[in-house]
Amino acid sequence: QGGDDLATALAIADAFRDPVFLAANPHLAGNGLDFIAITDHRTDAPLSDPAFHHDHLIVIPGEEYGGSGHANILGLQAHIPHDPVDGESLSQRHTDAIAEAHAQGAIFSTNHPGSDNPWVCDVEGYDSVEAWNGPWSAMAVGVTLEEMEARLGGGETENPYIRDAIVGVDGLGNDQSLRFWQNHLTAGVHIPLIGGGDRHMLLPAGIPTTYVRRPSSPAFADLEGPALGYAGIIEGVREGGTFVSRSTFGAQIDLHAEAADGTRFPLGAELPDHGPWT
Repeated sequence: QGGDDLATALAIADAFRDPVFLAANPHLAGNGLDFIAITDHRTDAPLSDPAFHHDHLIVIPGEEYGGSGHANILGLQAHIPHDPVDGESLSQRHTDAIAEAHAQGAIFSTNHPGSDNPWVCDVEGYDSVEAWNGPWSAMAVGVTLEEMEARLGGGETENPYIRDAIVGVDGLGNDQSLRFWQNHLTAGVHIPLIGGGDRHMLLPAGIPTTYVRRPSSPAFADLEGPALGYAGIIEGVREGGTFVSRSTFGAQIDLHAEAADGTRFPLGAELPDHGPWT
């Protein structure tokens, strides 16, 4: 929207594999992006763009949803309305949008909930939380309680995880978003986290980078790399096998739990009752 065309955006997303970049940074060879989500604001126009493909990158169709409260719809097939219609409340529009995304096989992920456009409504069913948006320090300005409460005008019920995120971390946007996600875990809502570059023609792609474990579903058991397709990436997020690092060449983490009999459960897996676990 008013910026790079799609072909340019995809070329920038693949810049970590560019020969010029690698000539200057040979130690970073092999650290290019594997996938990129195209989530333009309030439009599904990129999905019909002839440039919506790439020889190396898995291109995930999406859209950035929202007016009051933003979210990424990943796996989008057709535009989903963002504004309340026919007198419905904002919470009802969010609830309907989540259901409409799921009907398309997509996932609905709240974006930068600790920014100047926080996720304030008490809505269930979203699939993940963007706990890291852009370069960490670039999102240093968070949201205040006054701003949050102003967005609840009209009788909306407050999201149970947002207030503590605002008051607990001294007003830093990504810190608030991380706390928002952690508050779900504390309440027993084991929701995956992702990161988003939110590039806006200003930033490199993949900062931060979301890493996604190959899904455990038998449908993807024998697939590698681009063959996984965007459905494989989305299923990996849905299973919770994600972590976020600052870039494609940032620190990585590999977590698993091991039972006494040696059975291993990967990142994002649900552990059976009892234990103990290593």
